[in-house]
Amino acid sequence: MALPFQRFGCHTKGKNEKEMSYYKATELIKNTAQGTGLITTVTHGNFQDIDVKRQTLFPLLHVVPVNLVVTSSIVTYTYTLFFCDLPDFNKEDQYKMAAPWWGTDNTIDVLNQMSLAVQMFIDQLTRGVSVDNKFQVAVTNTGTFFTNKVENLLTGVQMDINITMPNSSTTDGIC
Repeated sequence: MALPFQRFGCHTKGKNEKEMSYYKATELIKNTAQGTGLITTVTHGNFQDIDVKRQTLFPLLHVVPVNLVVTSSIVTYTYTLFFCDLPDFNKEDQYKMAAPWWGTDNTIDVLNQMSLAVQMFIDQLTRGVSVDNKFQVAVTNTGTFFTNKVENLLTGVQMDINITMPNSSTTDGIC
């Protein structure tokens, strides 16, 4: 089961700066997403482990670590981000509704809200947050819409992000 990211904060206590580059990169994602005001919870791990029955978690950002590139002076972490929510379903006959084009759920509303969350997330990352923390953030300009993921329930936007920072294994943390 994917746990809310907030539960992992205790792991950073007592760690020195050199041990925390992964934590820093992941925390940058978490704090930026929550700063949009459109994300309730940030989770981390396998996407299939999201507990869709816990509706109080949504809307959420799920962070999946994908790749690590290490050079002598920098480290780059690649993540896939899933901005997602659970659509509400209506049991009415779609063709007896006043506007049948909208369907019997609010999928279009979820896609709209999650694409807005992505836009705000990218905007906040590119306006100096990363510079203050010695991060370089590269976000793909393409998000992919998805519907019916994880037990045919989750809907939202998927995107990739690269976070580059000084290699913390060097003597002074910066080469």
